Amino acid sequence: MHEIVYSSAAQRLFDLQQLARMLEAARRNNAALCVSGILLYEGGSFVQVLEGEETVVRPLFEKISRDARHHRITVLREGPIATRSFTEWTMGFVTLDPQLTREFPKRHGLSSNGSLMDDSASVIEVLDGFRRGRWRNYILG
Repeated sequence: MHEIVYSSAAQRLFDLQQLARMLEAARRNNAALCVSGILLYEGGSFVQVLEGEETVVRPLFEKISRDARHHRITVLREGPIATRSFTEWTMGFVTLDPQLTREFPKRHGLSSNGSLMDDSASVIEVLDGFRRGRWRNYILG
């Protein structure tokens, strides 16, 4: 199994309908590819985890990277994983609202201003909280 974790910035803010359409397509495509993961969104910033076979995940990430709806794509972590962390979701989804970000450890940039940052250590630690189940009740799937 292989994992790619990346952050990006939307070219324009997404409304709920646009996010719903994007998620529907991602879930359909990921199910066909046996890819799992999670997408965090807040105010035009994304963090996404893609999990699956390396021969599938890498080309999928390359395709996502070429999508004109976002830019400033930064790979935060990539490599082999022993097991999937988000097996229940072809693409789990979390909107980082103020209630949730208040629960993040105070040292994270995520909690100070409520927006996603390119600080890979902080983002990875927050994602690990989702992996361990700390905030799983916020994941929509």
